Amino acid sequence: MLITRIWNGYWMTYRQSVKRGRPESAEQIDFIAWVRYHYPELDKLVFHPVNEGHQLPQHRLSLIKQGMESGVSDVIMLQCGARFPAGVIEIKRDDGGSVSKEQRKALIACNEQAKFSAVAHGAEAAKAAFMDYMIGLDDEAKAAIIHRPMRNAPAKLSLNEDLS
Repeated sequence: MLITRIWNGYWMTYRQSVKRGRPESAEQIDFIAWVRYHYPELDKLVFHPVNEGHQLPQHRLSLIKQGMESGVSDVIMLQCGARFPAGVIEIKRDDGGSVSKEQRKALIACNEQAKFSAVAHGAEAAKAAFMDYMIGLDDEAKAAIIHRPMRNAPAKLSLNEDLS
């Protein structure tokens, strides 16, 4: 069962009662494979920016100079959706995973620029967020996804709050 809550203008979706979690990379692979299968025309418009990771300090400095940013979301969507010109999805493990301060800053920045932004815990949650982005789910469809508010959801992040 998926549990969803709007937080700071973007989706946070969790799966309830998960027995074991898969790594974030496996969830992301499933989601991207699903998008490429069902929407082959979006192959070059929905992608993962290879970012962060472990590099030598010299290589990391070169990547930063080339434009690498910490906190950039896992999936970038450049095609126009139902209500948004572009969007991002931050994918987390199905059984948890927290959003870093840098990721929150990036999600809030996208939201402030009228872009779709979501945090999805697992591939199924990412698919639901993607479908809302693409076709704009109606209230009945959202009711099937949004079962009840999360009990342990993070408090709303103030845009004036110091994130350092």
